[in-house]
Amino acid sequence: MVFPFETLEDLSIRFSSEHELFRKSVREFVEKKIEPIAVEIDEKDEIPRDLLEDMAKHGFFGIGIPETYGGQGEDHINMVILVEEISKASPAVSVILGTNELFAIPIILFGSEEQRKKYLPLIARGEKFGAFAVTEPCC
Repeated sequence: MVFPFETLEDLSIRFSSEHELFRKSVREFVEKKIEPIAVEIDEKDEIPRDLLEDMAKHGFFGIGIPETYGGQGEDHINMVILVEEISKASPAVSVILGTNELFAIPIILFGSEEQRKKYLPLIARGEKFGAFAVTEPCC
C-alpha cells in the first residue's frame, strides 16, 4: 500500500493556470538573478546576501506559510514549483527553501500560537532562516 492511496494510479495532481503563472515568474527570476551567479555560489560555498534579500522581496520564503503569519499562504504545489525551478540553476539556493519548510511545517501543524507568531513571520520575511537537525545513534 502506498499511503494514503491503494496504488500510485490513484494519485492525481492537477495544476492550475495560477501554478503555471507562478512557475513562469520564478523561472524569470532564476534566469535573471540566480543563473548568472550559480557557479560563483558553488565555488565560494556562499549565497550572496543581496540574492537572499531579493528572494525575500519576491515572497519566496513565505510561500507555504499562512497569510496570518506573514506568508503567501500558497499550497505545497507552489512550494515544489519554486524549489524545482531554483534547483535547476542552483541546488544550493534551493536548500535554504527546503530547510525553512522543514522548520516551518511542524510549527504550523503542531506549534503553539505563541511559537507561530514568534517564528513564522521572521521566516516568511526572510529575516531569519530555519534550521533542521537529525541525529541517529552511531554504530
